[in-house]
Amino acid sequence: MKISDAGTHTISIDALAHINDDLNIYLHDINKGTYHNLKSSDFKFYPGSSTYLNRFELAFAKVDKTLNTPKKSMKTVSIHYNTNAEKLKVVKTTEIKLKIIHVYDLHGKIKW
Repeated sequence: MKISDAGTHTISIDALAHINDDLNIYLHDINKGTYHNLKSSDFKFYPGSSTYLNRFELAFAKVDKTLNTPKKSMKTVSIHYNTNAEKLKVVKTTEIKLKIIHVYDLHGKIKW
């Protein structure tokens, strides 16, 4: 993420497709060690102008679960796009067994 203007910035969910209602989506601020439920409200932050690499990741949890667990027990998946190689890199914790990953474009069409 590259931010050219200092001030308030917002990360939010505009729309969801193929996500169950019982699944919360959290934005994990790695620098601060905090989680914000994006389904409940937008995430606002005040960075200076800079490039932020690997600061945020998404975490998913059932509505009846809590994220007040140690980070090592969190089940998170981070996806990074390498623009030079034009490849996605999936980084996961060892607690997750991935069977398949579906990639959708902004219109909801499956790409892979």
